[in-house]
Amino acid sequence: MKTFFLAVFLMVHCAVSNASAQQEQASPTQPEQASDEATEKVEPKFFIWGMLVRAVASEAFSMFGKWLINHISNSAKSGKMPLQRQEAAPVGISTGAALGQPAATVEGSPDVAFKFENGQVNYQGVHIAVAVLDKSDNQLRLRPLSAGFHSGERFKLRVLATFNGQLQIDNINPKGERRQIYPAEPGSVVSLQAGQDTLIPQGIDDYFEFARTTGEEQLVITLHDPRATQETSSKSKVFVKNETYGSNFLQQVGTNSYPVISESIRLLHY
Repeated sequence: MKTFFLAVFLMVHCAVSNASAQQEQASPTQPEQASDEATEKVEPKFFIWGMLVRAVASEAFSMFGKWLINHISNSAKSGKMPLQRQEAAPVGISTGAALGQPAATVEGSPDVAFKFENGQVNYQGVHIAVAVLDKSDNQLRLRPLSAGFHSGERFKLRVLATFNGQLQIDNINPKGERRQIYPAEPGSVVSLQAGQDTLIPQGIDDYFEFARTTGEEQLVITLHDPRATQETSSKSKVFVKNETYGSNFLQQVGTNSYPVISESIRLLHY
């Protein structure tokens, strides 16, 4: 068993010219019902983050929540998930250019409306949760990143993104020294597919565990689109919404800009 230390009608109404009293006295609710049915038939459909929807007039976090429910491997709001084997995501060396400093993360809702234009949406999102092993029933208890983790806990990170991404995790020790701890080889990344529900570390018996009792430890999770470089990475701030079952992140992107989302988790000593 390995442990890592240090560390989603037009309605065509055919007017029939008939003067019969029966038609003139038809129920007034019939045209309204027909109109509703016709509207349903011609309302435009869109593929948003791989999800087919009929409307996009929605708040960004609300739309992301709907996507998450459709893609997560169990109910997002259940607060727990079974420990199970999963297909490992490929690990490789990042070939992208330097990303520069990631955009700041702020709590709250985006200040630019959610839009679908020219075949793409203007936001990309990531769901990340701390999944702590509960030895009593061998379940993983889910919590947001803002809740941190406690000394001696064994945990994984649950990650699910709307875009293909490359993930790496760094540790900042109590001395302020930073180094990559997952994947272990510096410069390597885990390649995740859009909509892929992944637990990190990937081995079923592999966990992070921070057992030091002094100072503050941090884990820094960074997920970026492989096309993001210092010039093409989105400079828009990242919005976060902490739920009981994990943390949801959204970043605005453009035609030629790609998401880079980075967040830290702190060790709590109690």
